[in-house]
Amino acid sequence: MHYAVVINLDYATHPEESCKALWRKIRERMMEAGFHCDGRIFTICRDTEDDASQLARDVIENIEQHMDYYDKRIFLYIKEFYGF
Repeated sequence: MHYAVVINLDYATHPEESCKALWRKIRERMMEAGFHCDGRIFTICRDTEDDASQLARDVIENIEQHMDYYDKRIFLYIKEFYGF
């Protein structure tokens, strides 16, 4: 089953350089997890939608665990995060 995840960061609220650095990290980790990147859309083929959505959430949560203490909440930077 093909699954897509859209991730958009909140550039209006946070410094552009911070968002760009975070985006590079998100893109790298999502691709390491097996997703293909097309702009802000990451696609993957998994057995179930739940597998794919859990994998995407795990990638984001793992990035947050390794963020600097003062930038700890990755979800503050994420404007949109949804799958279809």
